[in-house]
Amino acid sequence: MLFNTPQYLLFLLVILVMLWITNKWAGLLFRNTLLLVASYYFYANLHIGFVGLLVYITLVNYFGGIWIISEQKRGLSGKKAVAVSILLSLLVLIFFKYAYFFNDSILLPIGLSFFTFQALSYSSDIYVSEQFPKLLEKNGLRPIRFHDLRHSCASLLLANGVPMKQIQEWLGHSDFSTTANIYAHLDYASKLSSAQAMLEGLGYGNASA
Repeated sequence: MLFNTPQYLLFLLVILVMLWITNKWAGLLFRNTLLLVASYYFYANLHIGFVGLLVYITLVNYFGGIWIISEQKRGLSGKKAVAVSILLSLLVLIFFKYAYFFNDSILLPIGLSFFTFQALSYSSDIYVSEQFPKLLEKNGLRPIRFHDLRHSCASLLLANGVPMKQIQEWLGHSDFSTTANIYAHLDYASKLSSAQAMLEGLGYGNASA
């Protein structure tokens, strides 16, 4: 079942309808489970032999997340649980990535890297959500979301004269307009430059803006 086939379109419509229906009465856990099972089913249509790897990585990070939470409730950081989750997940990826160099008859599972790092983000998000507020409090900083660090990064880069195009690449935005629309109001240097150009055009030379 490929993305450009009628079977995939029908599969997608069925899942979307099920999500829309269950949104009115089912909880987030049920809908997430539905999406997970649908993902397994879709992948099984590509190569059923590798579905077990996805299930393994999912379970490693799911129970790793439970372990992290239990460690943090006991007053520990949970670093050990994060490290174990990362190691057990990456071992599968490393095996297939490097085994292929020595034996090109070994099939490399499609999308394994993407799935692995998405799963790892689950464990890391659980760890960060608990540790980041403690870090802010310890250093006397006001509470912010972890995601807000992206905005802080972009604002500091702009304030130090880094071009908007480079900031787009740094943040990973696929479209320049996304970066420009969010951060253009902070581009104080370009506003001064524009004002200076207008003054010079009116014959005021190097008058201060």
